[in-house]
Amino acid sequence: MVFDGSKGTFRAFLAPWGVLWIAIWFSINTGPWALKHTPYGVLGWLHAIRATFPLLIATGCAALALSKGSNVARTYPGPLKLWLAYGVIGLLASAIMSPRPVDAVYWAVTYLAGFGVIALISTSRDPLKDCLTLNKLTWIITTAFLLTMVVLARDTLVRGSGWEMSGYGVVNRTPQVAGMAMSRSSGLARFAAVPGIVAFVMLWGAKGVRKVLWAVPFAGSLFLIYIMQSRGAIFAFAGSLAFVVWFLSPRTRAVGIVAIAVLAIAFVINAIPEELISHLTRGQNVQEMETMTGRTRAWANAWEQIVQSPLWGWGFQADRMLIGEHVHNTYMYALMTGGFAGAGLFVAGLVWAWVLMFRALRSRIAEAFGQKRILIQAGGILAFFTIRSIPEVCGAMFSVDLMVMLPILAYVSLLCRRIGPRNPRAMGAG
Repeated sequence: MVFDGSKGTFRAFLAPWGVLWIAIWFSINTGPWALKHTPYGVLGWLHAIRATFPLLIATGCAALALSKGSNVARTYPGPLKLWLAYGVIGLLASAIMSPRPVDAVYWAVTYLAGFGVIALISTSRDPLKDCLTLNKLTWIITTAFLLTMVVLARDTLVRGSGWEMSGYGVVNRTPQVAGMAMSRSSGLARFAAVPGIVAFVMLWGAKGVRKVLWAVPFAGSLFLIYIMQSRGAIFAFAGSLAFVVWFLSPRTRAVGIVAIAVLAIAFVINAIPEELISHLTRGQNVQEMETMTGRTRAWANAWEQIVQSPLWGWGFQADRMLIGEHVHNTYMYALMTGGFAGAGLFVAGLVWAWVLMFRALRSRIAEAFGQKRILIQAGGILAFFTIRSIPEVCGAMFSVDLMVMLPILAYVSLLCRRIGPRNPRAMGAG
């Protein structure tokens, strides 16, 4: 039995859940500030309208889910139930504990909007096929956003040349694009990682001209991640590629082992160019790198607030409201948002997703449905955001990271439900 999930990807643009998903994506990079004053000009009205999309979608999907009752609860993907519970705790904390409850509730509802779209898919005629298509649609949207930002910021995207070429600090050179805040270098690297991982997987199985066609986007993504000098993205991308070569096939695993060995030898004999090391470390010494560009200070300040409301937290965006800066760590953010109750559910959901990922790989269920490359791509992207969750916030707040991770968690859960009881290696999949 072969499942062909490549067909119908663009038809998702016309499906109800596809339209809603795209609408949520188009609310990226706006916020409650767009609704607090009468918009000025056409651009102002567009941003205000965009800001209402998640609110309308979350409310509509919640009403629809309640009308279907137990059917949604039974079919909803497992790991996302825990992330959904985290979001509900964050919503309550936002309304009760936040110093700015209106803003916090806005971000809580926005966070929950994507879960409503997944609820629609989970009760569709073929949720696995629709969820697979949702992942492909998400990867297309991510690539489109990346290309748009690169084109619009092309004149100020990088500075220097040769080894000194760098995109670090692009947000300072191009603070706004079409009235919206420009993505930081780490954000651009995050966008680039998604098509890069997808292309890397396709590159191994392609032949002839197709290999070249997939090599181009992979090389472009690799180059962009390199020049952005986001250490978190660089290490996360390396980790995602390691995941891919290890699980894709015995041949890629052998190539990966040889590559790691060569890199280790080059490091031991000091054959790695100093310019490359300086680029990757941004010229910082060990002591400067230990602070992770001020992140350790932000974590310490965040902890002081966490212990004052350890059970339920302070609601969404508590880091900006209480310590005056982004906390730059997924688990610290989850603790500030939902306390140990919410953060515990969030971490459990992520761990559950990885358990299902390895269960799917071990059972070879993806191969039976003709989806092995899709599963490896999803796993590589999930690996990227999991590693990146240490220096950045991935999945615990409304962002591009969440919009990429939600379909992956839903897909691997729905895929594992197809594992039959006759497969002893995959018993208990859920």
